[in-house]
Amino acid sequence: MGSKPTPPSRAVGDLLRSRRRALGLTLDQVSKKLVEDGHPVPVSSLSLIEKGRSDPGVFRLHQLLRLYEVPAYLVANLIEMEELSGEVPKSTDPDTLRRHGLDHWKNGDIGRALAHLMALRELAPSDEVLRWKRQEAILDFSVAAVGLGRLLLAREILSDLLCEPPDPRLVTRVLVQAATVWSRSGALDAAMGFLREAEAQADRSDTATIAWLHHAHANALVDRGRLRAAEVRIRKAIAEYRRAKDSYGEARARLLRVQIAEERHETTLGLRLAREARAFAARHGHRALAGMALVRRGRLYVKAGKHGSAVTDLRTGLAELTRIGDPHGRFLAHYWLSVAYAALGDQDRARFEAQSAAHFAAFVDKRSCPEARDMRVDRARGRLDDA
Repeated sequence: MGSKPTPPSRAVGDLLRSRRRALGLTLDQVSKKLVEDGHPVPVSSLSLIEKGRSDPGVFRLHQLLRLYEVPAYLVANLIEMEELSGEVPKSTDPDTLRRHGLDHWKNGDIGRALAHLMALRELAPSDEVLRWKRQEAILDFSVAAVGLGRLLLAREILSDLLCEPPDPRLVTRVLVQAATVWSRSGALDAAMGFLREAEAQADRSDTATIAWLHHAHANALVDRGRLRAAEVRIRKAIAEYRRAKDSYGEARARLLRVQIAEERHETTLGLRLAREARAFAARHGHRALAGMALVRRGRLYVKAGKHGSAVTDLRTGLAELTRIGDPHGRFLAHYWLSVAYAALGDQDRARFEAQSAAHFAAFVDKRSCPEARDMRVDRARGRLDDA
């Protein structure tokens, strides 16, 4: 019996091509190695697979992953990201693809943003200029993956980028993103090491990068429980974002201030900051962040015992995040709705929301947030068997 085919994937083809080149192998050498293993694949077929124009089939894909030492979960994550993406853009100009991709991301159009970033990521680095732009796109893709709760994918992408190595103009930003990913993954000491190196190499005249550096440092400090120091850092980040006229960065930083207030059990302050964060994000067209501000506010209401208010905000936030196709945001909204309805005594609705959260939990990594970790624990204990 033949293996069940998988749909052709440009993203997976690009991954295979990148790994093959990193190993210093030609298509002819790969073909010969597969022949030696008793699984011949012609060079022409390998070329089409790498271009995303031919279905490798599960068996062939497995052989290539084993040869290139690529973890299977990475392929699954890439395919899911590809499925979220919109129509393939017609442009092949790297500057246009990146500019439009980032604009779509900031405006909450996740599908079109991913389509542009993936198209840019797949451009073959024919010269040093394009190599730098492609690496920049890979970095952007890692940032997008974190935003969608795909930490393992983001970390794998960064590991490859760090080993290429990155262009000197990108080193600081790559280190900052590495700190973000490793901190979210629980490797707090590694994250602080990346941040120290980023600060040592940072160009102080690059306002946008300095803002991001302060922001990442604040995130890492929150993860360590150093909330007062985190507040100082995030205020610096907001000031630098304003200097850089980066409203998206400032909107993200405002959400972190909400989290800091929540961690300090300052509910009244947190609710005010969440309201201001939502208004700011909405005013600048950052729909995903505006929706997430409602989820944060709903979470604060749950913890304050104001479950009716929590349901109102969470349902509105869920509707907004559903419209833009944000799986991570939808997971969080369903999770906290299940908690709120349970507290209100509506067990049927709580069960429905828990089942919905369990569905969307499959789209995020367990270390991406405390809620995802809790879902995994509940599954392990059999609490969501009906999900």
